[in-house]
Amino acid sequence: MEQSENNADRGFLLEKVMKNFSGINDKSSEENLARLKREKNEIPVIYIGMATCGIIAGADRSLEHIRVYLRNNKIEAEVVEVGCIGFCAAEPIMDVQLPGKCRISFSQVTDSEVAGILDSVFHRTVRKESVIGQYMH
Repeated sequence: MEQSENNADRGFLLEKVMKNFSGINDKSSEENLARLKREKNEIPVIYIGMATCGIIAGADRSLEHIRVYLRNNKIEAEVVEVGCIGFCAAEPIMDVQLPGKCRISFSQVTDSEVAGILDSVFHRTVRKESVIGQYMH
């Protein structure tokens, strides 16, 4: 994401969302908020936990393997580094959200697990043994 787009998103969140306790009431703001919440995504989004607990468990190596996998398979996807969700024993945690689908969380996604998990998700045959759960919206 470019710096100017990041600043615009930050401004929107501060001015339209945080200061508006009565709710979002215009179509443009609703669409912008849905985009930021990734309720509708046009390309896959991969989230990786990069807090201290994740890094200690190897998330930095997993992140590099995610990028290599995407590059080698010519897959356009957004990679989002996130903080701790409080389930440190499951780190590295990786979530994948395909367009039009709910986000799926995977635990203990070491660098050697990345390709197999992403292959399974992109081929719609999710490997259940490392699934923590699925976000519903």
